[in-house]
Amino acid sequence: MDENKDKACQHSLLGIYQPRHPENTVLYHVFQKYLETWITQTQEEGGYVPSHVEKDFRKYLECGLLCHGFARARCTCGHEYLVAFSCKWHGICPSCNARQMVETTAHLVDHVFPKAPVRQWVLEKPFINKILLLLDGVYKVDDYGKMRFHRIKAPELQELTQLVHTISHRVARFLERRGLLERDDEDSYLTLDCLDDEPMQQLHGT
Repeated sequence: MDENKDKACQHSLLGIYQPRHPENTVLYHVFQKYLETWITQTQEEGGYVPSHVEKDFRKYLECGLLCHGFARARCTCGHEYLVAFSCKWHGICPSCNARQMVETTAHLVDHVFPKAPVRQWVLEKPFINKILLLLDGVYKVDDYGKMRFHRIKAPELQELTQLVHTISHRVARFLERRGLLERDDEDSYLTLDCLDDEPMQQLHGT
């Protein structure tokens, strides 16, 4: 085989795949050094680490390391290189989390959403992160029987305020039913009567 062609092929391969060496990162060093200590200390203090959490940590410590398994790839030029297995756990592993986000986004764009504007709604509370993706408009059948997309305008301040009011009221009612919140008529976080304030100020009341 032509030597120049062989070098060009190997150069192309190196440009496609580069080992990420997670063992050289600060995050890896922290978990490697303190994981066992943290688990032991938690147990000694009467607590426990859920099995799925511990498994997530241990899988991360094996992710991307050749010593824990790899695949051998071979080019038609004869060049070979090794690709370490990934943990594929979607908890703390930055690499696998990023891969999942990219794959999910590609799936939504290619197979779920039509070619239309999409608006993202995010609700963040302690230990809760809800993301909702909705078409930024509606489909309507025209006079010829075909579906046509009609984009809607962005929500106005009053609409956002009303939405925050509804969410706050429902969350507070839910916490009341669970016995986690007591109604206080002097506070406004259950009723949110002052709808002229900024929406984020209303949300802080929850």
